[in-house]
Amino acid sequence: MGRQRLLHKIARMYYVDELTQRDIAERLNISMATVSRGLSRAKQDGIVEIRIHDPEAGHAELETAIESAYGLRECVVVPSSARREQIFLDMARALAELLGRTVSSGDYLGVSWGETLKAVADHLPDTGKSGVDVVPIIGAMGEVETGIYPNAIAARFARKLGGSSYLVNTPAILDTADTSRSIRTDGNFVRVLRAWEKVTTLLVGVSGLSEEDSVFKYEIIPPDELARLRGAGAVAAMNFTFIDASGSLVSTELDERMIKMDAERMRNAENAVVVAAGARKAPALSAALASGMATVLVTDAETAAALAGAAEN
Repeated sequence: MGRQRLLHKIARMYYVDELTQRDIAERLNISMATVSRGLSRAKQDGIVEIRIHDPEAGHAELETAIESAYGLRECVVVPSSARREQIFLDMARALAELLGRTVSSGDYLGVSWGETLKAVADHLPDTGKSGVDVVPIIGAMGEVETGIYPNAIAARFARKLGGSSYLVNTPAILDTADTSRSIRTDGNFVRVLRAWEKVTTLLVGVSGLSEEDSVFKYEIIPPDELARLRGAGAVAAMNFTFIDASGSLVSTELDERMIKMDAERMRNAENAVVVAAGARKAPALSAALASGMATVLVTDAETAAALAGAAEN
């Protein structure tokens, strides 16, 4: 049997007749190693062409471009939609699959705050997980009724992951640095700090610092403080770590007054997943990803396209 004919025969028996490599080896009186090499060679020579019919295949190039531009381990892009609820639903499904691969019983999940995380938590389907504890990685902010309250978001994720949620009942922003330092050494807060040390996966949003963003809309940061941050070069906040357009961290006196997981600890997490949607966020998102604090991005196609464009420019 000629070499090319043998390759065709092996390929047909494996891909069309669906025989195992062992069955092929026995029928043709050749070794399994010869079958394996033949299948590889058949693909190299174009005898076999494998096509994946993926309705979302158009997103693959975007995902690869963003992974390459920002050094991410993974980028997950879902379809855009005129209905934000549909985008959040698709992002929640993507996140459930991701969490299914990255967290296990006994792990600690750290969650930040924001409208997108709240919406994704609401839509998160069953992950099949249990015993995953969830802890806010920033102090309390906003009104409980808005749903963006960090403790409320942590409780939502804990219910979906079959674990317990921690409470961080101190405000995220305090009046003085001395008050912040005092709280961090208080025995009641040490339990939270210990939980932060156990966090393996983070879920964070990204906020811009304009009057259109959540930090202003929900009166989290006063207008004069926001103006000072922008004056210092900050364009984005990730768990209230402030970042400039190049991805460098921006330090201000506000950092000393906050109760939050610091940038170094965030950077040391095994998985830091940014969950963000909305093309308007692309400049802030680009800065946040350039900081190197994220390993994974979950977003929609419109935002991904704007982000890829920002990376090219």
